Amino acid sequence: MPLDRDYETASALFLGPTGESMDFFRRCLADILGSHQTIRLERHNPADPVHHPLALQSDGLLEVRGRISARLHELLMMLQEGSSPIVSPRYLAHVCCEPTLPSILGYFAVMLLNQNNCIRSLGPVTAELETIVGHQLCRMLGFTVDPDLKHGLAAWGHLVGGGTIANLEALLPCLSLFLVRNLKFYPFAVLGALRDDGPLASVGRAFRMRTRSGKYRLLREMAPWDLFNLGITDVLDIPTRLRNEFGVSKEVLDSEVDPHTCQSLGMFQLAKRWNMDRLPKLLIASSRHYSWPKSAAFAGIGSKNIINVDVDNDVKMSISHLRTILEECLESKQPIYAIVATIGTSQEGAVDPVHDIIELRKEFAAKGLSFAIHADAAWGGYFATMMSQEFAANAGSTIRLRKETERNFASLKDVDSITVDPHKSGYVLYPAGGLCYRDGRTRYLVTWSAPYIEEGLSNHIGWFGVEGSKPGASAAAVWLSHEVIGLNVHGYGALHRRALLGGRLLYCHLATMSGDQVPFIVVPFNRLPSQRSDDPCETRIRTEQQFIRHRILGVSEAQLEADSDAVALLNSVGSELNLNPFVCNFRLADGSANTSVRLSNSLNERIAARLSVENLAGSPFIMSSTTFTQREYGNCLTTFKRRIGLTEGDENLVVLKYTVMSPFSSQPAFMDNIIGDLRKVLIEEAAFVINTSVSIASRL
Repeated sequence: MPLDRDYETASALFLGPTGESMDFFRRCLADILGSHQTIRLERHNPADPVHHPLALQSDGLLEVRGRISARLHELLMMLQEGSSPIVSPRYLAHVCCEPTLPSILGYFAVMLLNQNNCIRSLGPVTAELETIVGHQLCRMLGFTVDPDLKHGLAAWGHLVGGGTIANLEALLPCLSLFLVRNLKFYPFAVLGALRDDGPLASVGRAFRMRTRSGKYRLLREMAPWDLFNLGITDVLDIPTRLRNEFGVSKEVLDSEVDPHTCQSLGMFQLAKRWNMDRLPKLLIASSRHYSWPKSAAFAGIGSKNIINVDVDNDVKMSISHLRTILEECLESKQPIYAIVATIGTSQEGAVDPVHDIIELRKEFAAKGLSFAIHADAAWGGYFATMMSQEFAANAGSTIRLRKETERNFASLKDVDSITVDPHKSGYVLYPAGGLCYRDGRTRYLVTWSAPYIEEGLSNHIGWFGVEGSKPGASAAAVWLSHEVIGLNVHGYGALHRRALLGGRLLYCHLATMSGDQVPFIVVPFNRLPSQRSDDPCETRIRTEQQFIRHRILGVSEAQLEADSDAVALLNSVGSELNLNPFVCNFRLADGSANTSVRLSNSLNERIAARLSVENLAGSPFIMSSTTFTQREYGNCLTTFKRRIGLTEGDENLVVLKYTVMSPFSSQPAFMDNIIGDLRKVLIEEAAFVINTSVSIASRL
C-alpha cells in the first residue's frame, strides 16, 4: 500500500487534530445511545411501578440535574485548561496517543452497561469478546491457536487492567512473574502430594519424570536442582500423566496438591521445607522497564533476585554477558526463573535479541539448565502486524522494520509468554493490557481457584491472573478496533508504517541539525548506519548526513517512495521502533564543544522544562526527558558521552526523548515546524547556560 494511501486509511481511524471526524463520531454516539435505550426498554416490565420521577419534574430531580450540569462544566473547563494534550500530533512525549475511533465507540457502548469480565455471567458478551481478542493477540505474535483449545500446546491470551492492581505497565510483568514462580515450584507441590503418608504414596513410588539429560527418574528422588530444571512442557504434562497413567482424578489431585503449592505455603516456606540453598533468579537487561523490580517484590521474588544483564552500545541485551551469567549459574547450580527479553524498551526503542536468547536456551537446556523466556512486548507487540511473507516479498520501497528486528519478531513464536498492551501500540483506551501464553495450560498456574492445571476452557475468565473485577468495556474496545483496522500489514501494519515514518524523519532532522556553523550540537542516541559500521570515519558520516539532507528531508512522500536508496537508508536509521532519545550540547566561543556533563545536563533540563506539559501554555510541543545512569548503562553511556563531546565528569546524563505515534506527524511541513520550534528553544536555552556559566566562572 503506498504511503499516501496509508495516510488516508490511518487518518480515517481518528477524530483528527481539530476534530475533523466529529460529525461522524456524533452519529455513531447517537446510534449507541439509541441501542442502549432499546436495551432498557426491552428489559422493562410494564407491570413494574414507575421508578424514575422524570414525569413529575420534581424539585429534587431538577436540583440534582443542576448540580450535574455545574460540576460537569467545571470538569470540562479543568480538562480544557490543564489536561495533557495526548490527542495532538504535537504530543511527542510518551508511548501514548489518541485512541482510535472504534476503540472509543466500543468502550463507550459497553461502559453504559457496566459489564464486568470477572465471570461470564457478569459480562456474557464482553467475556466472549475477551476470549476472541486473546486468540487474536496470540496469532498476531506467532503463537498457534486451537479455537477449541483441545490441543495441549494451544496458545491462550487475555486482557488485564483495573481492580486491585495498577492497570498500566507494572501489572503485566507481575503476572508473568507469578507464572514463572509457580511453574518452578509446581513440581515441589506435586512431590508433597506424593509423600509416603498420603493417599498417593503408591503413585509416588512409581511416578517418573524426564530429566534434562533425557533420562527418567523417580520424582521423589530428584534434588531441588533437578526439579527446578524440569522442562516446561513436562511440568505442564504432570496432571494429565497422573490421570492417564495412575487414574488420579482431578478432584483428588487438586485436594492433595493444593496444601503444598507456592500459593498456599509461600515460596520461602517451600524453600525451608525442601532444604533449598538457592532460590531461582530472574535475568533481564539493565535497560528493563522500572516496573520489573516492583513486580519482583509484588510476586514475592524480591528485587534483589533480579540479575541485570549488561547492554551493548545499542542498549540491547548483551549476549556475551548473558552467556557468562548462564555459565556461572550452571557451575554454581543457581536456578533461573526466566530470561526477560524486552521488545521495545521504553527509553530507547530497542529490541532485545530474542533469536539469540532462544538459541542460548537450547544450548543450556542440553547442559541441564532450564528456564522460561518471557517477552515484554508491552510497547512493541503490535509492530508484529508489519510482518508477513507477502509484505516481505513486496516491501522493497516502503517503510518496514529493520531486518534484524524482523528476525527477532519472527522468533517470538518460541518464547513462553508475551506481554502486549493494546493501550500502547494498539491505540486503545486505558486500561487494556494483555498477556499471552504459548501453552494455554500455563494459565492455570496463575489461578486462585482449582484446578491449577486443567485442560479445557473455564467459564470464569477472571480466575486466571491476579485480578478479580475488570472492565468488559476494554474487551469491546480492543475487539472493535481489531475488527475495523485488522491485525495485518494493511491494517495496523499501515498505521505503524506511518508512525515509523514520522519517527525516522524526525530522527533524520536531529541527526543533521549540527554543523560547524551553528552554535549547538544535537546527537541522537541511536547511531547512523555509518556510525555503526566497522569504520565509522568522519567522512562517511558527513556523506551520509548530506544524503539525508538532500534525498530524504523536505521531499514529498511520492518522491521518497520512488527513491529506493533513500528508503533503504530510512529503514536503517533511528531506533528499531518509533521512540528516540537524544542530547543537546553547545559550542563555546572558539567553536569547540562543551565538554562538561554538568553543563550539558543543565541545558537539557532547561529544554525539557520548556517542552513539558507543566509548561503547557508556553510549550510549542511536548517532549519528555529521562536520565541515563552510569550504573545501568555502563560502557554504553560512556560511549554516548564521547559522541556528544562530553569528556569531563562521570555524572549520569540527562536525555531528551520523543515518541511519534500520531499518523499526522509525518508530513514534511509539520516536521519542519517542529524542528524550527526546537531550534529556537535550543538556541535560547544554550545562550542562557553559556552566559550563566561564564558569569559564574568570572566570579571564581
